[in-house]
Amino acid sequence: MNDHVLLLSRRRMLASMAAATFVAALAKPLVGRAAATSDKADSTAPVRWVPGMELYTLGLKPTDDIAGAFKALAAIGYREVEFSGPYDRTAAELRRALDAAGLTGPAAHALPRPAKGAWDLGDVSKFAADLHTLGARYGVVPIPLLPSSRSLLVAKHQGRQGRRRQAPREQVSRALEPRRRRAPQRRSQLHPVPP
Repeated sequence: MNDHVLLLSRRRMLASMAAATFVAALAKPLVGRAAATSDKADSTAPVRWVPGMELYTLGLKPTDDIAGAFKALAAIGYREVEFSGPYDRTAAELRRALDAAGLTGPAAHALPRPAKGAWDLGDVSKFAADLHTLGARYGVVPIPLLPSSRSLLVAKHQGRQGRRRQAPREQVSRALEPRRRRAPQRRSQLHPVPP
């Protein structure tokens, strides 16, 4: 593998996820104890769990009744919601809907690249202002910024050449096309089965 090309194999991804799970499992008791001991009044009090819902799991569309969905979530016991996007509404409108339902929104998701109907990191100051308006403490980037398939092919081509140079456009576009493989022509041969 070339030094300047980062390829993420399935094995490496699974190993990374297993390591992250292991670290999270180790850190959880430590964080819970630290939070419980930080309270001066009662250091033995357990950490309070607040039921929350990631709005992405509901599959809401911008045309849906967001305020009604918030009220329904509050009615069944949820106290927090995490935003996956603004649903074509301003942060102030979302905050009013949260307040009317008695919910809080501690986090919101932003995408690394601009996309329609989502907060993105293109204008960080606007995203930070929206977080403040919502009362959110956390901004989450749920997916990493992955290079496009074209840039990966350019890097792969540059690695084959042994020097850094721009890959010819025809080679990159040819590599992006699906490969057409002919099915092998097999001739079936029938042999009599001996008795």
